Amino acid sequence: MFSSSKKEETKKPQTAQETKPEEKKVSARTPLKKVILTRPWLSEKAHRQMAENQYTFLVDRRSTKPEVKKAVEDRYEVNVLSVDTLPIRGKTRHFRGLAGNPRDRKKAIVTIQSGQRIEEGF
Repeated sequence: MFSSSKKEETKKPQTAQETKPEEKKVSARTPLKKVILTRPWLSEKAHRQMAENQYTFLVDRRSTKPEVKKAVEDRYEVNVLSVDTLPIRGKTRHFRGLAGNPRDRKKAIVTIQSGQRIEEGF
């Protein structure tokens, strides 16, 4: 019934498909790198705040304050002291009798260390 001798296993020759290293497949659930900073927010109030070392950006709606802080520090090489975020709801607009809503947005006011400036984009 049971034999003490082991049967020798024969190895199959590997095909070309089996010898290739496995490639990582990107699925629908794989998170992609999201763009945090969309663009600078240019308005009269934003220009007044620049004198107080506060810069305003339009950011991704799902971004958090720590993500915004890291994105500004990496992109502009400045020290960020604080980040304030403001959600902006899309207002209903009417065009030719049809109502529509623009997308919701998020604005971030970033305070940087005194003596530093952000020149690019402002």
